[in-house]
Amino acid sequence: MTYVLLVIIVSIVGNLLIITVIITNHRLRSVDNLLIVNLSVSDFLLTLIECGSNTLRQLKPDWTPPHPFMCYIILASSVLCGAASIFTQSAVAVNRYASVAHPLTYDLIISHKRLALAIAVIWIGAISLSCPPLIWRPLAVVCGTESYNDDVQSEIVYMAAEWLFLFFLPFALMVIIYLKIYKIALWHARRVVPIINQYDGKQNRIRNLKKELKAAKMLITLSGLFFVSWFPFFIVLTCHKFSSESINPTIFIVFLYMIYTAPALNPFVYAFWNKEIRTAAMRLLKISRE
Repeated sequence: MTYVLLVIIVSIVGNLLIITVIITNHRLRSVDNLLIVNLSVSDFLLTLIECGSNTLRQLKPDWTPPHPFMCYIILASSVLCGAASIFTQSAVAVNRYASVAHPLTYDLIISHKRLALAIAVIWIGAISLSCPPLIWRPLAVVCGTESYNDDVQSEIVYMAAEWLFLFFLPFALMVIIYLKIYKIALWHARRVVPIINQYDGKQNRIRNLKKELKAAKMLITLSGLFFVSWFPFFIVLTCHKFSSESINPTIFIVFLYMIYTAPALNPFVYAFWNKEIRTAAMRLLKISRE
């Protein structure tokens, strides 16, 4: 329990810090960084709603939400925030590809209006994926007071949709995009390296390319964290729902806590790979201490 409480504190403080640093610093409001804000918002909500409610149940087994509507929010929160996170990572991958493949027309392709539209689509898609079980599951099941074994067909279809939209499609898209970025990077390196000492412009292009690749590495790290934390839990959850074999509760809890840990680690990933965010965060923490 101490571990979970520590994860909650680190996640809430870390993600609020990232959101504050980017929103209050005009220089940091790039498309990539605003998508990072969206990632931090989804991580913050997952920690606050899903992790917070489960922790309350652990501390007080008889705890129930103050209103039945909260049961629906809690039930939907894990898929909602997980979907928003992986959809946002896919959007960042697309943005990275546009920046590397079309550097001269990037500002025309990716605008802040299109970014706002993309974020709206991300959350609409996440809500659409998280809400279907609320339609057919009774209130007693939603609030966790009863088990649910009816409408198996709907549960199978929904689980298949979760696997498709949370794992197969986003990760297939990101693998394809990062392979394309890698090929473009190799192509630029072969063109630029032989004449790097002749033109300063080429050196600037290399610096820009390195910056893009570093941003891509950050997103690969985030995607890896998402996969490692969510994939084992979904395997266990699928087996728990549709297998006759019983799952050891300890295994279930361990994999669930892996999901809770990822939002606490993500702010450190942002700071590690992005020097501007790291510097601004350290400056903000120094000012707050003074």
